[in-house]
Amino acid sequence: MLFKTALRNLRKNPIMNTICLIQLIAVLLITAVMVSALSVRYRTYEPVRDILESNGVYCVYSPVCGAVKPGGVTVDRSDSIFSAEELYKYTEADSVFTIQTVTVLPSDETLNKSARPLFYDDELLSRYKPELKSGRWLSKDSDELEIVIPEGMYGADVGDTIDLMMPQFNSQKQVTMRVVGILKDGTEILGRERPREEFGDIYRFMYEPYYIKIEAESQHVFLASASALNRLYPEVELIMDSAFFLSDDASEEKSAQLLKNAAQLSPIIIIPLNDMNNNSIIYLREQLLQLLPIVVVLLILVIVSAISVSAISTRQRSADYAKFYILGLQWKQCAAVNLFQSLVLSIAALGVSFVLLITAMLTPLSETIMIILNPWLIFSLSGIIMIYLVFSMIMPLLMIGTTTPKQLLQERSGG
Repeated sequence: MLFKTALRNLRKNPIMNTICLIQLIAVLLITAVMVSALSVRYRTYEPVRDILESNGVYCVYSPVCGAVKPGGVTVDRSDSIFSAEELYKYTEADSVFTIQTVTVLPSDETLNKSARPLFYDDELLSRYKPELKSGRWLSKDSDELEIVIPEGMYGADVGDTIDLMMPQFNSQKQVTMRVVGILKDGTEILGRERPREEFGDIYRFMYEPYYIKIEAESQHVFLASASALNRLYPEVELIMDSAFFLSDDASEEKSAQLLKNAAQLSPIIIIPLNDMNNNSIIYLREQLLQLLPIVVVLLILVIVSAISVSAISTRQRSADYAKFYILGLQWKQCAAVNLFQSLVLSIAALGVSFVLLITAMLTPLSETIMIILNPWLIFSLSGIIMIYLVFSMIMPLLMIGTTTPKQLLQERSGG
């Protein structure tokens, strides 16, 4: 009965309810964009958060620079092959996480564009999975060397194989790779090389988005497993791209020694992890504070909307509430009519909002407006709806809870 009454109320005041519906949809959409914007920033921090909270250093190398191999011998970067065992021994680190690279060419001479793969160790491979347009992420235990590529690379698609020439002790070896995934355009790639002037001291500089149109004239980038390459093609040589050196000992003396040892491997950038983590937290906090005024405005808008619509609906239906009360309903049950009315509007607003959000994700609009469906987004939208419903329930009780049915009828009749 109460639900049917709420539906009748909606039909009797279509203009006001349509305005409320549009307003609620706008609030939900703005909230989704805002939460997604923050999620994008936190999504790339979370995979490396516990690393940055550790004691250690982060190093970035360049293939065009010279290097010092373990043992103190200066060599060309192209000859500086660092194994994990060498890194452990030379830096005296308790843990080393690495990304390695090399410049490769397709075996098909008609495809003369080079590629710069990034080979992740098992730890980093399991931590961060970039967004994929199709296919799946890498498996280190496959019988084939699996790769994830940007769309259009050498005309390959999921399931195809690509033959590439890789360095092998001053010669070249043909390596067959199986495409298992296609990167989503614009996805953030961990360890992607940046221009020197773009390096910074927050976690975001460890990532670089890959845009197909922008990268069309430069090298291809694809991702693979370092352990899978070492197992299937142990003779292939790689060079260091970047590395985390961690120590279980947080003393100042150990930290200073680790920093010194890591620096001997000739990185072009070396940053203590505690500095990077502190700056990253400051950056995330600033991003949150920038969104705080929007949050306050949205909450005010939701509350005002709920109060206004509930007040108007309650005033228009006051005579009906008096009759319901005389027939045996309590004021709380009468107020529940407004709650059901608001619930119907909320469900409709959520439905329309999700359709619009999914549409935006599947259209070119996704290139400018990032929408991420995650638990934080669901929680935020649910919070907006709950606030709206609470005030929709409270307002009728405040208006009619202290009056009698006779007073309501007299007000409506002008007596």
